[in-house]
Amino acid sequence: MNVKKLLLSTLAGGVLLNILDMLFHGMILKNTYASFPALFNADAPVWIYIVSDFLAALIFTIVYEKLKGSSNPGAGAGANFGFFAGLLITFPGMVSMSAMLVGFPYWLSWVWLISGIVWYVALGAVVGGIYQ
Repeated sequence: MNVKKLLLSTLAGGVLLNILDMLFHGMILKNTYASFPALFNADAPVWIYIVSDFLAALIFTIVYEKLKGSSNPGAGAGANFGFFAGLLITFPGMVSMSAMLVGFPYWLSWVWLISGIVWYVALGAVVGGIYQ
């Protein structure tokens, strides 16, 4: 395992994911979340989201490093890996959100699913670029 690339990918990926989350959830969907106060905790500590994005980048990078030999190197291959990882990770959970949570809008499940895949594609491009 290349520790230097692992740490660099985790740092760069974590920063990217935090920026994407801040823009998408903190700005674009802010009013949507405010309209469902029973579902979304506006008082949740911000550090939880920050740390979870860095942990997601770390875990993604570890899995990418283990599987990177099965594809070409580079940002494009990383984005391709990210697409399938995002599909695998987000599809089952996001589609079932409206069935699990009373009052959770079905359309928001699909917004989260698509944004989650985009999130992982972007992360994959960054990680793949660093590992090239």
